[in-house]
Amino acid sequence: MNSAKTLAKNTGFSLAADLFNRASNTLLFVLVSRFLGLEVAGVMTLAMTYTFIANPLSFWGLDQLLIREVARAPGSVRRFTVNFIWLRVVLSLISIGLLRLILQFIVPYPAETTRIIFLMALSIFSENISNICQAVFMAHERMECLASVGLLMGVTKLGEGQWP
Repeated sequence: MNSAKTLAKNTGFSLAADLFNRASNTLLFVLVSRFLGLEVAGVMTLAMTYTFIANPLSFWGLDQLLIREVARAPGSVRRFTVNFIWLRVVLSLISIGLLRLILQFIVPYPAETTRIIFLMALSIFSENISNICQAVFMAHERMECLASVGLLMGVTKLGEGQWP
């Protein structure tokens, strides 16, 4: 019965973290389109699309590997986390660099649109660090931390969206 309780708790917290993220993204998009107009919302959607395409290129499935390794050897979490963060920083730089080349030579947009896409792509760094932290929490079955971080990220995202 304890396994079922743990499964239900972990599933609930994981679902809450995902819902916080999705709700904040949706609310941010609604606020942008409402107050800044449909053209800006379209540029934001384009920037998010490029970021969502570039993000997995920097992930490389390392989160699953980290979960497995930390679950096997919990005492080595610090060593694995530091190494994976450095690897993710390098992969993020490569991913952002490739995106920059694509925007400059293959699919040129107006300068302002390119700047917004590139600024949004910088979130790849934070997404990678967040993903590594999530993997560590998952390896330790601390899903309540995921929900807390998801709520904090959602509130932060909405707060940053209010910035001029």
